[in-house]
Amino acid sequence: MGQDEQTDRQEPDQQKKSVEQIKEEVKAARRRSQFSQNTLFDMPGQARSEAAVLAAAQAGHEPPEALESLPQAQPGQERPVPGVSHDDFGAVVRVTYPDYSGYEFTYSGGEVSDMVLKNRDGKVTATWHKSGDGYIERRIDTDAANASRTWRGEIEVDQSSGDVTFRPKFSHLTITESASAGTAVSTHTKRGWAVTRARDGKVIRVDYSPDSFRSFEYDSHGLNKMAEGEDFTYTRQIDGTWLKLDKRTNTSEFCRESFLVNERGDLIAQGAGYQVCHRPDGTRIGYEMHEGGRLLVKVVSHPEVGDYHFAYSPEAQLSTVVWPDGTTDTRLGPDRWCRQKPEFLDLDQQVDADGNLLAVSKNGMVEVVRPDGSARIEFPNGTQEEHARGGMLIWKLTPARRIIRLNEAAGQYQYEVHDGDTVTDIARDFLRAADGSAKYEPSREEVAEEIHRLLEMNGLTESSTLAGGMSINVFAQASTPDDSESD
Repeated sequence: MGQDEQTDRQEPDQQKKSVEQIKEEVKAARRRSQFSQNTLFDMPGQARSEAAVLAAAQAGHEPPEALESLPQAQPGQERPVPGVSHDDFGAVVRVTYPDYSGYEFTYSGGEVSDMVLKNRDGKVTATWHKSGDGYIERRIDTDAANASRTWRGEIEVDQSSGDVTFRPKFSHLTITESASAGTAVSTHTKRGWAVTRARDGKVIRVDYSPDSFRSFEYDSHGLNKMAEGEDFTYTRQIDGTWLKLDKRTNTSEFCRESFLVNERGDLIAQGAGYQVCHRPDGTRIGYEMHEGGRLLVKVVSHPEVGDYHFAYSPEAQLSTVVWPDGTTDTRLGPDRWCRQKPEFLDLDQQVDADGNLLAVSKNGMVEVVRPDGSARIEFPNGTQEEHARGGMLIWKLTPARRIIRLNEAAGQYQYEVHDGDTVTDIARDFLRAADGSAKYEPSREEVAEEIHRLLEMNGLTESSTLAGGMSINVFAQASTPDDSESD
């Protein structure tokens, strides 16, 4: 008996329950769609932001108006038809998506100068106004403390299709929202992978490379169908098991695993006592279930870096780390490890659920090495550094929250001056960032030397004025044959 036949024969109260479940799914989808713009502020950590938004939606933390049913036109107001509207000169002035939410645009000098966001009821939820190299967003549907913030980047509207593309500054990730389909595609322009989400926030496709993809379909109980390229499909059966079909041979088999897709596009295969996570960037993370019920990361594989292997004590404490180059670290105690040279490491190491290896030194320095080989370091005084695979510094955040970034074209690390900055303040802050320790405070003589160095490096004098927005060189880029771009 098929699943549809069984549904038709359910008792009336069971059918009513199913309808209520569907309504709840629709409500949750609408709640998620209200917050689709939040991801623009958190890229490249887009997925983590969306995870928080989805969790809040499922917990019912949205205001009651988020649960309205169908969009209602206001008195005297005609509800817009999904599609693209142009002005008399052919410019796109409005994009209305299939769920009736949308954007309205104003242009200046060929660029989007103002953008208005409307929800599916036609109510304005936010406005974006061009300011410098970004936009100031003012949200109407939030409290005053979070109503205004700045997003740095470019907005491009395809004047033919109406597709809207957001390109954040200093990021390889872009988001393109399709006017016709209402989908949003997050693309890593350097690595080539992409995640496509429907208007309700669900991941419907992941492109791992130009010739490798998976697509996903859902029902009221979650993921129920998956295609793996053109050759394989996986379908959830009525008993919860999954059936794999090989289209090339027209053969099928039951899978040992069940499948789900999380909000950032990770495909998770769950088996008896183990779990495998396939991430959009090609990373694969293998977990084993400890007898205490905790999932332990056993192997992390990245297509361009190699494999990390991890071993644990009977108490589920990380005891051995084998790096992709074969280097082995062995735990000697709570904050003591031995590297095979031998080299003793006064720190503690852990691996998190995303396959990131964390090292915490006794002085408070924290280093996080990601599966792709890139790393983030935080020093005791709050200084942070982002390093590409191979070790090249991409940016540095100082104790006073100034950001020094690599300008590859100029071969320099530069700081963009803010209004109110003085050379003395900048010099003192840079010295503290270079030291990294919590108690260090540069002397007057050290500050004077740093001021002299900065002025000389930038062709400035003591009487020069620092204007907001100007870039000053901080130090030169070191040459390296390794990958020099950040993810």
